[in-house]
Amino acid sequence: MNRKRNIIVKGVFLLMLIISASIAGISLKRTSDHRFSRYVMEEGPWGSEHTWVSDDGNSYIVGENRGATAYFKSGEEWSAYALHCRDRLAYLGDENGNSPESDPCRMKFDGTTFVLSELSKDVFGNEEYRYIVAEEKTGQNEKFPVS
Repeated sequence: MNRKRNIIVKGVFLLMLIISASIAGISLKRTSDHRFSRYVMEEGPWGSEHTWVSDDGNSYIVGENRGATAYFKSGEEWSAYALHCRDRLAYLGDENGNSPESDPCRMKFDGTTFVLSELSKDVFGNEEYRYIVAEEKTGQNEKFPVS
């Protein structure tokens, strides 16, 4: 009887240890995601009034006083989307507040390059865009017309 009780106590202890470790891991990941989100908000497109241009020139992001707007080129037309972030995800919303089917997408930022990935190729033209700062924003950008 004593041996059976010992096994049960050890099993319960091991189960509690596993649950505690899982909760701690989830908590650390959430903390890391929140820190990353704050970092991107301060140093990325939201933190300055710069124009961020994609590698192929078919998309750009304009940072505006804690806000950001992403523009995507489809044929000769540009479409604008409000760009929001939470943790490691980015959310795009059109002028009516609707989110395209790819919402949310993943974002990465290493201090110089901002990346949006897992986008709907049908909606945005590519599944991923890599952006770098192109220039200080000084109002309407002639190279990238805002309609």
